[in-house]
Order: sequence, then structure tokens, then C-alpha cells
Amino acid sequence: MKRLIVCAAVLFLIGGFSYAEPPIAGHSNLVDAHDYAVAAINAVNAARVANEWDLGGKAAKADDLLLQAKGEITEAAKSVKGIYTSLVKRVAATVPAENIDPKTHPNLAAAQHNIVMAYNKLVAGQNAGDYDMDGHADHAKVLLSKADLLLKQAAEDASMIQ
Repeated sequence: MKRLIVCAAVLFLIGGFSYAEPPIAGHSNLVDAHDYAVAAINAVNAARVANEWDLGGKAAKADDLLLQAKGEITEAAKSVKGIYTSLVKRVAATVPAENIDPKTHPNLAAAQHNIVMAYNKLVAGQNAGDYDMDGHADHAKVLLSKADLLLKQAAEDASMIQ
């Protein structure tokens, strides 16, 4: 019986990997942006665990925004066209900044660094000829900017408590 359960678990894991998100290979900037978004999600979760609280609800909101941004990056890769579509009006996003002290809040600073890197890779992807990507890249940039601001607020809140 135990072997059956173990075999079922192994098959489930193998099957689960085959149904993962569609690959975004061929768009190195978008692959990097996706990876940085995942790293930011992991760093936010590490901050939540290290602090044993949700940073005033801001970590959960940032996590949600980062998950949405990750999805938008994937959609951007799927919608890349070889034609010039950047004439579509772009949504303005505040450029995220690295302004959290890594000595005081190392996990939040790491998350913020990854957000900045993901944002920069999206910009590089747009400038490298991937163009508008049906608005998904710009939407991802807005979500990353919002997550960046939430993390800064969470760090400020945590500093007040300490």
C-alpha cells in the first residue's frame, strides 16, 4: 500500500511539472524578469516567516501583486509580435527604487532588489524589439511598482515597531 501511495505521489509530481506555466524561452529579458519576480515572491515570503507576521498586511498585498506581475510577464511573452505595436499608449509606472536598508530588513531589501531587476528586464525586453506585448509588459511594470511601494511601507512600519 505504501508503495502505491509513493508511486502515485511521484507520478503526480512528474505530471504536475508537465503542466507548469508555458515556457517563455526565446525572450531572454522576459525569462529574466520572470525569474526575478519569482525571487521577489520568495524573498517576501522569507520576510514574512522571519518576522512571524504579515508586515501589516502589506506583504500579502505585495505577494499578490508580484504573482499578478509574474502572470503578466508570461502573457507578455505569449503575445510578443514581430511587428511594431509600441504605438499603443503605454501605461505610466513609477520606476521602483532600492530604498530599503538591507542591514535592517534583509529579506525585504532582497525582494525589492528583485523587483527592480524584473522591472529593468521588462524595460530591456520592450526596448530590444519585443515592443508592447499587448500591454502585458506595462501592466506587469505597474504591478511591480505597486509591490515595491508596499514593501517600502512595510519596512517603514516594521522599523517603527522595532
